[in-house]
Amino acid sequence: MRYFLPALIFLFLACGQRGEKEKSESQEVLRGVRITETRLGKKSWELFARRVEEFKDTARVYDFVLYFYDEEGNKTSELWADSGVVFQDKGDMKALGKVRVYTQEGDTLYTTSLRWKEREKKILSESPVEIHSRGKILKGKGLISDARLSNVEILGKIQGKSE
Repeated sequence: MRYFLPALIFLFLACGQRGEKEKSESQEVLRGVRITETRLGKKSWELFARRVEEFKDTARVYDFVLYFYDEEGNKTSELWADSGVVFQDKGDMKALGKVRVYTQEGDTLYTTSLRWKEREKKILSESPVEIHSRGKILKGKGLISDARLSNVEILGKIQGKSE
């Protein structure tokens, strides 16, 4: 009985420390966040997120919108998603869940995952995609596009119809 209490305290402390490490996996958790990526002093994209978990070289974002800008600083489109990952060293991003892209021209892209490649200024997806554009619906699997959805390549299983 004399050794039982110290052993119980040690076990409690050891379990408590393990739990803290799991909870502090990210370096910082932020709420109501705005992140802006600039290139030569002009906005490239701007992200607003309800919650961000920041890690060493990535950030996980939850319930967010990402605004894309052209070289003149005009907003070209908006990406809305449930969650994603921002790769801070490159400015690249991955969006997951219910993902939608709305352009200023009224086109809409629906998918479950896509990537933004900052250097190439391209949207890429390997998931099923659906694009609504000027009374037409295009469906397929996989996509490569610019942020405006003005130069879209659907990679496979293409279907189309007019609304």
